[in-house]
Amino acid sequence: MVCATRRRKPTIKEADLQRSFVDWLKLKGYCYFSVPNELPLQGNTRLQRFNQRLVKTGKKKGAPDLVVVLSETTILFFELKRNNKAKLSKNQKIFHSECPKKIHVVYELQEAIRLVESNLFKDEQCKNQ
Repeated sequence: MVCATRRRKPTIKEADLQRSFVDWLKLKGYCYFSVPNELPLQGNTRLQRFNQRLVKTGKKKGAPDLVVVLSETTILFFELKRNNKAKLSKNQKIFHSECPKKIHVVYELQEAIRLVESNLFKDEQCKNQ
């Protein structure tokens, strides 16, 4: 007897999505930086002390994954999620509500690219006026 198995759609990891987006940003020569917020602290006192120092110098829970600087006036914040079922954490929701600038929650590489390109176009239009 042959048992039919359902083929699951492969899910991309958030780190893979972020890596692909960073590769594209590098290729295009955009200014960007990541906001590393996750450290494996369990049982590692050295990392715990390092994390305490980061918190004292500005590390915030819920900060977006990537910041892309297109110009002096156009800065985009990205929170990358592996699929539309991945939810924002409580800390991310709080940070998003406190941030005066929109944080784009993105599920696919093409969506992130489209946001950068459309905002770049808007920025160019402002410069030409």
